[in-house]
Amino acid sequence: MSAIPLIHSPAHEDAPSIVRPAQAAAQRLPALPDVLAALHAGSLAPHAFDHRAHLFAAWSALLRYGVVEGAARFRPALRAYTAHLQAADKYHVTITEALLRLVAAAALSASADSEGRWQAQWQRFERRHAALFRSSREVLADYYSDACLLQDEARLRFVPPDLRALPPTALDGPGME
Repeated sequence: MSAIPLIHSPAHEDAPSIVRPAQAAAQRLPALPDVLAALHAGSLAPHAFDHRAHLFAAWSALLRYGVVEGAARFRPALRAYTAHLQAADKYHVTITEALLRLVAAAALSASADSEGRWQAQWQRFERRHAALFRSSREVLADYYSDACLLQDEARLRFVPPDLRALPPTALDGPGME
C-alpha cells in the first residue's frame, strides 16, 4: 500500500490535511484565464492575438458565462482591445458576430462532452472544429460573399449571410447583435 502524500495546510498549522494525489493535481491546475479582462486592459501583445487567440477568447467567454452572457461580454472586450491598440477601425461587427455564432454552435455541439479540465476541452474543440481555425475570410466564405463583407454596413452592424445561413444558436434572437 502506498502512502498518501500530506500537503501542509497553512490554515491549520498544527494539523496537516490529507489530500489525495488526484485532488492535489487538480489544485495545481491553472484556472481558465480571464481573457476578457486582459482584452479590456489592453494587456495582450498584439502579435500574439491572432485568429486562434480570438477564437480562444470567444470560446472561453462562452464556456465561463454561457452563450448569451459570454457573447455580450466578449463583444465590448474586443472593442476595448482594438480601441486600446488605436485600431478601432479594424473591429468588424459582422465578422466578429458571425465567428462568435460559429464558435457558439460548435461549443453547443460539444457541450455533451464538456467534462474535464478546460485545457482538455479546448484541445477537443480545436480538433473537432479545425475548420474554424482557418483564416476568418476562409471560415466565412461558405456564408458570406466578399462583396457582402466589404460593405461599410457589414463593418458597422451585423449583416446576415448572403450565401448560406449560419447554424442556429441562442444568439439568433432580435437584439442579439
